[in-house]
Amino acid sequence: MMLRFQKIVPLTLLIILLQQGAGAQCPDISLNSLQIIQNAAPDQKESKILGEGFDLRQSVTRNSGVTHVYTKCWVTSEGQKDFYRQKLFWNLGDDTIKLALMDEKQFQSIRQALDERHPAGAGATVVVGKMYKYFLGSEKIDGMDYYTVTVGKK
Repeated sequence: MMLRFQKIVPLTLLIILLQQGAGAQCPDISLNSLQIIQNAAPDQKESKILGEGFDLRQSVTRNSGVTHVYTKCWVTSEGQKDFYRQKLFWNLGDDTIKLALMDEKQFQSIRQALDERHPAGAGATVVVGKMYKYFLGSEKIDGMDYYTVTVGKK
C-alpha cells in the first residue's frame, strides 16, 4: 500500500507542476506549425515533424492504418512507460496529425489562434477552415490526461 502511494504522489505532483507552467523549457508548437506539417507532401511530412523537435518513438497498426507516434520533452518514467509533454500522432491511413499536450496553456494558445482565424467556430470542438478541419478535445493517453488538437484536410 505504501509503495503504491509513493508512486502516485510524485506523479501527481509532477502533473500539477506541469499544469502550472513548470518545464517551460519545452518549446511550444504553434497552429501555423501544425498547418505546415499537415500541408507537407507525404515524403516531406516526417522531416517537418522532426524539425519541430519530435522523435519517432513507434509505429502502430490500427484499423485506420499505420500511425507514427512522435514524442517531445520527456517528463518522467513510470514502470515501462515514458511520459512526454507533447506527443504527435501521424495517421497515414487518413492523413491526419494529432497533437497531444499536457500543458493546458499551450492548448489554449492554439485554440485562441484558431478562434481568431475562424471566429464563427470560436469555442467549438470541431472547426472547419478553408483548408483544414480541426478537432479539439482531451483524452487519456497511457493513463495521462492530454489536450488534443487533430488537423485533417477538408
